[in-house]
Amino acid sequence: MQEWKHDVAGQLIRTYHANFIANRALAYAFAVGCVLVAVLIRVGIGLLEVNVSPFVTVFLAVFLASVLGGGGPGALALLLSAASAWVLFIDPIHPFQIGTTASVLNLALFCFFGAAMVLVGGILQAMIVRTDQMLKDAKEADRRLHAALEAGRLGSVSYDLKEDRGRWSPAFATMVGLPVTQTSMDFAEWLAIVHPDDRGLAEAALAETITAQAGTSKSSYRIIRPDGSVRWLELSVHTTRDALGQPIELDGVALDVTEQRQEDERKREIVREMHHRIRNNLAVVQALARQTAREETDVQSFAERLVSRLGALSATHDLLIKDSGRGVSLADLLLTETGPFEVKQDKRIMLEGPDVIVPQSMLIPLTLMFHELTTNSAKYGSLACEDGQLRVTWSTAADADRPQLSVVWSEQGGLTTAVPPRTGFGSGLIRRMVNNALGGEVEFLWQPEGLRCAFAIPLVS
Repeated sequence: MQEWKHDVAGQLIRTYHANFIANRALAYAFAVGCVLVAVLIRVGIGLLEVNVSPFVTVFLAVFLASVLGGGGPGALALLLSAASAWVLFIDPIHPFQIGTTASVLNLALFCFFGAAMVLVGGILQAMIVRTDQMLKDAKEADRRLHAALEAGRLGSVSYDLKEDRGRWSPAFATMVGLPVTQTSMDFAEWLAIVHPDDRGLAEAALAETITAQAGTSKSSYRIIRPDGSVRWLELSVHTTRDALGQPIELDGVALDVTEQRQEDERKREIVREMHHRIRNNLAVVQALARQTAREETDVQSFAERLVSRLGALSATHDLLIKDSGRGVSLADLLLTETGPFEVKQDKRIMLEGPDVIVPQSMLIPLTLMFHELTTNSAKYGSLACEDGQLRVTWSTAADADRPQLSVVWSEQGGLTTAVPPRTGFGSGLIRRMVNNALGGEVEFLWQPEGLRCAFAIPLVS
């Protein structure tokens, strides 16, 4: 109701300002019209033979002209009113003469009080002009405030403690999923919007804000929109107190921090995942160091073999960073291992297969397997000879609910094609990776033309 009164008053002031202050010609015309109407009314009273003062009707004309038009139109109305009354209503009628001392006194008093009304009217007009400017400034400030709040995705809120009534801006209503026409509710209605698990937080936040002696209180909890979506709100609220120090109103802003909360949780999940992977990588490094130590007989060989295998792990992580953690192409993984042994003039490494993305969970086991196969080939197999050739093919096939990845590593030519007398670290590592880490099967065949290693594993997501 109070806001409606302010809107009506503001509209009246703006209309008045546009018609009488901004348009001076209209203000003077209005002053002349007021005097004319006042004189006609006085003539009508005279026809009724009622004994009244000659100036009884023109006082109002002078006052209205002064208030609505200012000092200039008010002074004009005063002069016209005095002249009209002198000629039409003061004896002798019509000639500019004054018959009695009483008539002179009446005319003098009218001019005196009329001048006072012109002065008062001018002051009132100046006050109205100032009020109109204040309303404009307040409206502009309110517009800028709402623009700033909307730009910052903020909504303004207030809560009258005595009335138990909260009010908010249209931006806040949109934030919580309510119609913009609904701009208020009591605290019980607000609690119905709050997530059931966080209603205790909302009540505690209100109590803390009321009892806070200074500064701004902040709280954060979830609300449930009418469409069922859950959003996180962060509220910064200041308490207004009366002269006795009692809290009477809360004012503040609200920010939807749902995306920020989700991003924070995603970062925490990444940290947990990184911690898990680092532990796994350290375990892999320790296993490589132990197995390499068992296989090699001197320190130099141990160092060279271990550095080589650690380099394969490093190259794998480079691929992960390059692909933003989404996975790595199987072809890229093979190129990383076999690329250094390729001879451009005489291509001897062939990689054939469909586009397959290796998930992160399979990346390290496959890297270690291909590294061992490449290292063995570089020492004893096709990559150790200039005329040796290596062909790696792969394919995918549906098996039950999960696709299967089949890879065949075939070598032709090499230093030796004999079956090794014992299982080495490399082949043992490959078997463990395929059987235990990847849940598949592997087969080694030492054929006359060279090594053939075939394995099939489930292609997990």
